[in-house]
Amino acid sequence: MTKLNTQTSVLAQTNDAEDYDDDEALEELEPGQGVVRGAGGYTAAGADSKTKRVVREQRNPGSRGVGTNQSPLEITYPAGSNVETIGFQSHDEARALVAYADVDGDGTDDTYTEGAELGWNANGYLEVISGGSPTEAVATIADEDGVTMSSGDDPTHVLVEFY
Repeated sequence: MTKLNTQTSVLAQTNDAEDYDDDEALEELEPGQGVVRGAGGYTAAGADSKTKRVVREQRNPGSRGVGTNQSPLEITYPAGSNVETIGFQSHDEARALVAYADVDGDGTDDTYTEGAELGWNANGYLEVISGGSPTEAVATIADEDGVTMSSGDDPTHVLVEFY
C-alpha cells in the first residue's frame, strides 16, 4: 500500500500496484482531473465516462516552476506537454477534483458528505450525482467531514474512493 500526503498529492492510497502512465496532454489538464486516452495522448474525461484514470502531480514538480509554499496540485499541464496519470481500481482512494452540483436544486451552497456518489461531468471533474448529469457513479466521497461548495467555486480536491 502506498500512502502520500493527501494535502499535496493526488495519489492517496492504492491497494495494488500503481497503474502509472504518461503521454502528451492534448488539452490543458489539472492534477485530480479524470482523463481518457485520445488519439496521441490524454484528454479530459467526458460525461459519464467509465475511466478511473486521473492526472497526477508531476513527480519532479521543480522543473515546472513550483514555488515556495505552493502545492504541485496547483500547477496544470499545458496542451502539448507530457502529462502523468495514474489509474485506480476498486477501493483505491485518491484526491480528485470535485465540481459544484446543486443537489437539492435550491441555488444555495451545498455540503457534500462522506458516501455521496460521484460521476464524471463533461469537463472531466467528478460531480455529485443528483438525478441529472452525470448519472454513472465511479466513486464516492471518502472520509470527509463535509465539503461545502457554491456555484462560484472552482473544482475542489476531495478524497474519493473508487468503485
